[in-house]
Amino acid sequence: MSDAAKGRLRAADPSDAAALARVFFRAIHIGAASAYDDAQRNAWCPAMPPTERFEDRLRDGRRTWVWVMPFNGEEQPVAFIDLQSKGDGLGHIDMLFCDPDVAGQGIASRLFTYLEQFARELRLTCLRVEASELAAPLFKSRGFVVLERQDIRRNNVTLHNYRMEKHL
Repeated sequence: MSDAAKGRLRAADPSDAAALARVFFRAIHIGAASAYDDAQRNAWCPAMPPTERFEDRLRDGRRTWVWVMPFNGEEQPVAFIDLQSKGDGLGHIDMLFCDPDVAGQGIASRLFTYLEQFARELRLTCLRVEASELAAPLFKSRGFVVLERQDIRRNNVTLHNYRMEKHL
C-alpha cells in the first residue's frame, strides 16, 4: 500500500493555513528544483509565506481541498488544490501543490479528479489554470490544452508557466 493510500481528501479550513504555507514553500523550493533554478524558485517564493496569506485565501470564497495523511497521531495536509468561480461558468484552478515527500504517489491526480467532479456538479463549462512546468503534464493528461507559454517577471527574474484550459 502506498503512503497516499493512508490519506484522505477533505475540505480545507483556516486551521490548515500554516500547513498549506509549508506545502507551498516546500513544493517550490524542493519539488520544483528539477524544472526551475534557484533564482527562479526564490523569485517565485522568496520566503515562507505568512500563515495569514493562506488564512485569507481560505476565507475568500474559493473552494480548497486538502489531502491529509497521519503524522505523529494527527492528520496533516500534504497537498492541496483550489477552485475559484464567479458564477460565469468558468472555473480557475489557482493552486495545486504537493509536498515533495509524497509527490509521485497520485495525490495531485486524486485532488484534481475530485475538483473536476465538483466543477461538473456546479455546471461549470470550462476550467482554466496557469500550470508550472511540473504541473502541466498532469493537466495535459486530464484533457487540458495549452493556450500559450507565458513568461513572467518576478523580482527581475523570468519564470514561465502554461496557460491551459479544459472544456467540460
